[in-house]
Amino acid sequence: MDSDTGIRQALEDKFEILSVIGRGGMATVYKAIQNSLNRVVALKVIHPNLVHDREFVDRFLREAQVCGQLNHPNIVTVYDFGSVGTVHYMSMEYLDGVTLRDKIKSNGILDVKETISYIAPIAQALGYIHQRDIVHRDVKSSNIFITNEGRSVLMDFGIVFSKGKESLSQYGVVLGTPEYMSPEQADGKTKVDGRSDIYSLGVIMFECLTDSLPFKSDNHLATLYQILHEDPPVVNSLNPHIPLWLTKIVTGCMTKERSLRISNGIRLAEALNNKRFTDNLTIQYTEFAKEQTTRKVETTRIKSPTRIKIPIHISKNMELQRPFLVAIFLTLLVILITLGVLVLSP
Repeated sequence: MDSDTGIRQALEDKFEILSVIGRGGMATVYKAIQNSLNRVVALKVIHPNLVHDREFVDRFLREAQVCGQLNHPNIVTVYDFGSVGTVHYMSMEYLDGVTLRDKIKSNGILDVKETISYIAPIAQALGYIHQRDIVHRDVKSSNIFITNEGRSVLMDFGIVFSKGKESLSQYGVVLGTPEYMSPEQADGKTKVDGRSDIYSLGVIMFECLTDSLPFKSDNHLATLYQILHEDPPVVNSLNPHIPLWLTKIVTGCMTKERSLRISNGIRLAEALNNKRFTDNLTIQYTEFAKEQTTRKVETTRIKSPTRIKIPIHISKNMELQRPFLVAIFLTLLVILITLGVLVLSP
């Protein structure tokens, strides 16, 4: 008997499982019907090979407990949590649409208006959980769902940290997805707070606007090293269509020194929805943006109503050097003629 069949049989009194939505490292998510209310739900079930791992089960329980207390339109709603034998499940609202990561893969670079429409509500959701001393710790584009109606929903609180609850992480252990980690999360030694989630949201904005990540290497250790020791590219150096005010916001989210980082999700959402708020943001943009080494983005990937015309300029240095080179040539010619006369004369 395969694991899916065993889970179907164990939960058949409560749920009718219809199909598999996705599989992750910790659990499988099914589309199912909750029999008691005859409603469609997303049913998250721990992998059978992990049910005896106390840490995984505790994280699953923590996720259910934390999410069950949250009520926000841009955070996935958890309906129920329970166990039948060794099958641990969590039922959540069923969302129809795609993840933000899949949307970027499909559409390429997103324009400014579309990016803001997806990111600003998630910033508000982060502000909501941070006010309750909750840190998500795994904010990434694949954990943001965009419904068919355009609603952004923050999902997957599997490694959430909640103040007042015993930590499930050991000191020095790095949890999360490397490409989206803040420097303090990457070093594994500093206690993270809501500003770490803000950094990760800055990475997602960077991803939306460039279809690339600020730091990405062949292995995770190299990526973590870059996050800790290198400055990310400035977003409008990769996509020149990004206005300065939005570039400042992305930079302000990804500043390595978290005391200088935009620290409040509500304030970040206000700045995204009204660029005049950026005048009140303290962002070390000039110093950060100077002498950045950046990658190039294909112009064809950038959405623009007009073509970019790049003027061709003749180097001023070459213009200044031309008379000097002519003088040297004439001097050498005179010397050669003089030597010829001296050699040939009796």
